[in-house]
Amino acid sequence: MFSINLTILTALLAFQVPIAADTLLGVLVAFRSNTFSIGYLGHFIESVVLPYDGGLAVLGVLSALTINGVPAMDGAVTGFFASALAAATAMLGRDIVAKLGSLLGPAAPPPPHTP
Repeated sequence: MFSINLTILTALLAFQVPIAADTLLGVLVAFRSNTFSIGYLGHFIESVVLPYDGGLAVLGVLSALTINGVPAMDGAVTGFFASALAAATAMLGRDIVAKLGSLLGPAAPPPPHTP
């Protein structure tokens, strides 16, 4: 019988909050500096958001899965998941603080127009 450790999955779901906040703040900063591009947003989600989220999701599911009461992976995978989640959350926290500073500080001059 398969079962899932809900604590690990809850941590993985909670990680979606800083990912969403960082992405939204990045869009707001880009709008404020007149550099927003819908094409870049798609590229950003594909090349930055999904690899972080996908990698952590795989580690989280492997860490949370038990078969007949026995963990599917050893404790090292759970430790690696916890470390990766903490590092990614710290990195996102730093980015969020920087983006908030950019939004709340003086506006950047618009980029120069080239003909």
